[in-house]
Amino acid sequence: MCTYCPAGYDCATTGISEYSLHPCPLGYYCLPNALNDASITVKSLHQCPLGMYGDKTKLTAEDGCRT
Repeated sequence: MCTYCPAGYDCATTGISEYSLHPCPLGYYCLPNALNDASITVKSLHQCPLGMYGDKTKLTAEDGCRT
């Protein structure tokens, strides 16, 4: 079954049944609604822009990245 992933979590891997075990890692932000289905993958994991960093896990938008 294909499900949606909330912002702050990286669910772009097939077979994830519990999104809370996959927080967005340091240095990245994760948008909502990434499908975790092998045939349809919507990228949710985005690296902070050049010259910026993410100092927390589970960032939900680019504005969480810092200079």
